[in-house]
Amino acid sequence: MSPSPRSGLGTNQEAVRRHNLGTLLRHVHQRGTSSRAELTKGMGLNRSTIAGLVAELESLGAVAHAEAVGTSRGAGRPSVGVRIAPDGPFVVAVDLGVDRVVVARVGLGGTVLQRAETIIVRAAPEEGRSAAQEVKVALHEVFPAGLPTVTTMTANLEGEYRPWRLGATLFSLLGLLALLVAVAGFYSTTAYGVGQRTHEFGVRKALGARMPDVLKQVVGEGLRTVALGVILGAALSILSGRLIVALLYGVEPTDPSVLTLVSGTLLLVAALAALVPAWRATRVDPMKALAAD
Repeated sequence: MSPSPRSGLGTNQEAVRRHNLGTLLRHVHQRGTSSRAELTKGMGLNRSTIAGLVAELESLGAVAHAEAVGTSRGAGRPSVGVRIAPDGPFVVAVDLGVDRVVVARVGLGGTVLQRAETIIVRAAPEEGRSAAQEVKVALHEVFPAGLPTVTTMTANLEGEYRPWRLGATLFSLLGLLALLVAVAGFYSTTAYGVGQRTHEFGVRKALGARMPDVLKQVVGEGLRTVALGVILGAALSILSGRLIVALLYGVEPTDPSVLTLVSGTLLLVAALAALVPAWRATRVDPMKALAAD
């Protein structure tokens, strides 16, 4: 004797109810339109319980009444049928092909409620417009009454790219702001150091120091400090690169070309920022510097 669908569920009435609802829905889904008599016999429940389950599923939009069907004995009053509601619960089926994508909305009864197909055409970026026009003409010839929509993959993915593009823009602006702050700080520090060493530069010029020598000294001292910071920053970026690897596309956190480009940019900007204070150091008048001391 086969076990009852309610066996093992104890006295938990809510679990019993949900189990019976699922069993009835599965029965109608697999066997098609069924009479209440068939449901009563197949599930081993009485007619009043079946009526209550059908009413609840009908209120949820899962099933609907069907035309009256004869009983299994072939006699007596026809029983009202139960079928899957055509506009009730559905699943989304996706078929991914090499050059097409088919998406369909399928009801529990197996009826295809809605279907859409996308044809993927590959073309070179510079031939995108002409290819789109050719596709429209070809589709119009096959489906004269249809209204095909042709869009590029870039346009379709624009909504997905927008948050990432915004994030990349914000990171770039923050990086530029950090660079400007670093340049301002480096310039101020170098200018202050030159101002404090006015007497020293005056003595050097009085002893015969040339303009290139003073420029080389001021810029070189500043670049040595910046070079130390660049080395430490590159080491930290390599060690912490794994934390942002998910945010990168087409580049690795330890890409040598990127690290070289950033380091070179920082050194170049630092050299340009140090040129102004260095030029002022070369313009120091030795007599005034010695007299001021």
